[in-house]
Amino acid sequence: MRNRLAMASLGLFLLIIVVSLLAPFYANHIAKTDPFSSNLTGTTNVNGKEVEVVQETQGGLGLGVIPIGPTWQSNYFIGADNQGRDVMARVLYGGRTSLQIGIASALICTLIALVLALLAGFFRGWTDSVLSRIMDLIWALPVYLLAISLATVLLTKAGGLKWGP
Repeated sequence: MRNRLAMASLGLFLLIIVVSLLAPFYANHIAKTDPFSSNLTGTTNVNGKEVEVVQETQGGLGLGVIPIGPTWQSNYFIGADNQGRDVMARVLYGGRTSLQIGIASALICTLIALVLALLAGFFRGWTDSVLSRIMDLIWALPVYLLAISLATVLLTKAGGLKWGP
């Protein structure tokens, strides 16, 4: 509680969680759009006049589209993508999905670890030793993968790995 930076970070994290969980409310009541369906022919009100969400390019060959940019006075706060979907709503839904995946994976890992720890503690001896060595191997594997990846990237460059000036 005495660490102000930790408390500020916790507050920001909780704010992100709450805002991400309110993604359906934002999409339905504030943006008034479906973030999953295309809105190529839609319009929005900017400074009192109707503006198309997606406009065709005027220069060059006239191929492609230009989505509306950030409009603080209408429902496209950080703009639209090339399909006319509200980017803010899609970001909020993405945050919601990321939170669900993170929580589910943490729960699954905790459940598996609990079962393995109970087995190792109950049977002791040989079972505990085998499970401990398997866990040591799992914990060491990402370090070896990182080392192999760095070696591959750094040593396969045209000039090789160079230290110093």
